[in-house]
Amino acid sequence: MLEEPSDDSKPARGIERYLLAAQRIKMGREPDDIRAERLAILLRKLDGHLDRQATRRRQEIVKRGSSVRQWRRVPPRQTAIPDMRLAVTSSLPLYFELCPEAIRFLATADRVAEILPVAEDLDWSVAVIGLCKAFEVEVIRRLLEPLRDQLRGLDLDSDIAEPRTRELALYVAGKTSRPPALGTVVHSLALAGADTPAATLSPLLTAIRDAAVEAKSEWLIGNSGFVSEVRQLTRRYRNRAVHVDLLVRSDFEACREMLFGTEGVFPRFQLPAIKFASALIVR
Repeated sequence: MLEEPSDDSKPARGIERYLLAAQRIKMGREPDDIRAERLAILLRKLDGHLDRQATRRRQEIVKRGSSVRQWRRVPPRQTAIPDMRLAVTSSLPLYFELCPEAIRFLATADRVAEILPVAEDLDWSVAVIGLCKAFEVEVIRRLLEPLRDQLRGLDLDSDIAEPRTRELALYVAGKTSRPPALGTVVHSLALAGADTPAATLSPLLTAIRDAAVEAKSEWLIGNSGFVSEVRQLTRRYRNRAVHVDLLVRSDFEACREMLFGTEGVFPRFQLPAIKFASALIVR
């Protein structure tokens, strides 16, 4: 006989095996970027588990002849992009415009955060990775994709031969469809703002620097500004999430505020990124 799903703790049932899988990933010897990607995949699988669990609970209630009012108390499946957009942006300024993939990561991270038992000593790394992935997706969409679209015809052979710019140059040149990790992007932005012969001689870094200066978006390049803040994010949350550190609810909340709060990195990144992309188009 099926048990009536009437209390709030039931949505967390079965989540422990996903958290254990996350610990196994964190304890592995793969590079940080690979572990972060595996944790992001695990987060999506966990979201699918929660969907299936919610569906079973609704079916249970209907099978038992519960009233429509009881049925409506069960959270609906959150996979439709419009519903997820509403859920995510309801607590954010209206000018935020996240792409569907970023919305999915952010909404899934928030969803997992809602059902993790507060009183238990559980690792919140998977939810934190969801926040970081949502931000990374937006950086790729707003900076890297415009670079690839506008500089595809530029001769980047020298940048491809240079280890410090190789990953980004391969993506921008259209020689790979896999974008570089956020750490690589930030390193390239720092190099673009550096007053060094290497930066001056690089066609890719020169194009980035010229577009940033023309758009008055110098905050994006160099070692301060955007680069400094993303490095803080990486050090405080993302790197800890892929290593054996135990992250707790306060880490998740602080990371979310740092990224998507009213004064977070993303709202301050949005306008300079738009101006940067526009400067690339008119070049």
